[in-house]
Amino acid sequence: MAGASWPSEGCAAWSGEGRREETGVRVAVVGAHGVGKSTLSGELGRRTGLAVPGLDAMRDPVGSPPRSLLECTEAEVLQLSLRRYAQRVEQESATPDMISDGSVLHEWVYAAVRLRRQALSGARQDGVLRDVVDGFLREACARAARTYDLFLLLPVRFPLPPEDRPVSESFRAEAEALTRETTAETGVPVHLLDGTVEDRVAAAASIVGRVRHERVNSP
Repeated sequence: MAGASWPSEGCAAWSGEGRREETGVRVAVVGAHGVGKSTLSGELGRRTGLAVPGLDAMRDPVGSPPRSLLECTEAEVLQLSLRRYAQRVEQESATPDMISDGSVLHEWVYAAVRLRRQALSGARQDGVLRDVVDGFLREACARAARTYDLFLLLPVRFPLPPEDRPVSESFRAEAEALTRETTAETGVPVHLLDGTVEDRVAAAASIVGRVRHERVNSP
């Protein structure tokens, strides 16, 4: 990503602890806003028995009147991203068999793209915040490298409906590009899923089943 400097080994080089040795399967469903991550996560969880940890709404920063994410300042976006990241880490650390709806990368990708677009628009901006978000994205990348067994990436295929457009189509395209770049840097296998919801669920269930089989039969 712009502003970040990945090592030649990818962000897995920062993972420190290395890959985990558990027998459970941890799946991360990733992609831009509105591509069906929550739908796939829920359906795949029901089909495979994997838990899907719930998340609080990303809104209402501490110290400010209640407000939506879109109404938040740059500093408030950082606060909410930290809150969500901490919640993900706590829940996912306690769940050996699970599906992460978005992964620990999701909020930092959103924040990075939002700050980048504001900078390009010429809006006044705190450059320190961009550096901080880049740093947290690298940290999240390293954590993802040692947490997940596979990524299921859902591409943008259709525009959002006019009545539900919290972000623009160009924002979604940038978020997908950064998600692809960052997941690739983790060294974790990335599977692109396309087609109908049922096509995606069937393909995802097959992938999870294969990983489970390999785990059970590994020496």
